[in-house]
Amino acid sequence: MTIHIVSARLLMPTQLERLHAVVPDAEIVHFGARSGQEIAQALTPETEVLFTGRGDFSLTQATGLRWVQMENAGIDHIHNTPLWQSNLPIASANGAHLPHLPEYVLTMLLAWAHRVPELLALQAQAHWFSGQHIDQLWPRPVYKRTLGIVGYGAIGRDLARMAKGLGMRIVATHRAGSSHHYRGFSPPGLGDPDGSLPDAYFTLDELPALLRQSDYVVLGVPLMDQTRHLIGAAELAEMLPHALLINIGRGGLIDQAALLDALQQQRIGGAVLDVTDPEPLPADHPLWHQENVIITPHMAGHSPQHFDNVVDLFAENIRRYRAGEPLFNLVERALGY
Repeated sequence: MTIHIVSARLLMPTQLERLHAVVPDAEIVHFGARSGQEIAQALTPETEVLFTGRGDFSLTQATGLRWVQMENAGIDHIHNTPLWQSNLPIASANGAHLPHLPEYVLTMLLAWAHRVPELLALQAQAHWFSGQHIDQLWPRPVYKRTLGIVGYGAIGRDLARMAKGLGMRIVATHRAGSSHHYRGFSPPGLGDPDGSLPDAYFTLDELPALLRQSDYVVLGVPLMDQTRHLIGAAELAEMLPHALLINIGRGGLIDQAALLDALQQQRIGGAVLDVTDPEPLPADHPLWHQENVIITPHMAGHSPQHFDNVVDLFAENIRRYRAGEPLFNLVERALGY
């Protein structure tokens, strides 16, 4: 039986081929949607599967819709939309950011450890730093240092895989009562499927204990009411004075005013922010001028191959749907992700 698919994103010929390899008889309508209204107009009673990055559209005409594949890993932007308020199964794109997003984190971590920001600043001044204070530029090897991963999903697990190769100690958060095994999507050979890499696990309620022992802290949890300002003044006070905080999740995970104060007072070593609140960060915001901060424009999760990875995940979920198998990355509305 023909499966009717609507993609609110234009697909490349190779991406269409990937989908047709799984469902040769599929009828695929694809276009670049500029609004939720355009998506609503494209949906018909025959539409069985929708591929989109939005949730702000009417489902009135989509009487035959069975599930929705998001092109995003983070789905906080669709909370309180008609899609979220429906009872349709929603699958996220968790795992499609591998390996480039964990590589970004490791790049920033190593750049910080090996003084790359300071060295580039000296190069820009054509200054050959030498003398009795040269020890200020000595690297801080990450071997045997502790990496705290807050949010041990697909990204956190692949980061742990990479960091273990550098001899780092791993501590990570997990949901109380949940299995350490990962059942979401992850490309073959990546990640930590059985959850065996962390040396210790903590719940979010135990976050202070994780922070007190982590030389590097990476935030990768979803943004929800429970995680908004997860890192505030109290949490920053628990961190080691040399610790580096790396946020690849959402800007709202951090109380930025408290972070700025901690950075200015040098109560932590520094921060790497790929996400801020708001985005873009205003040009006059003092975080731009902090010497112990690296800011990037919410680009860590993107690469030339990223959307191909998303389509691969979508194709696998279509195969699973046709075979009557559980979909990867089904969102739990009660949890918010």
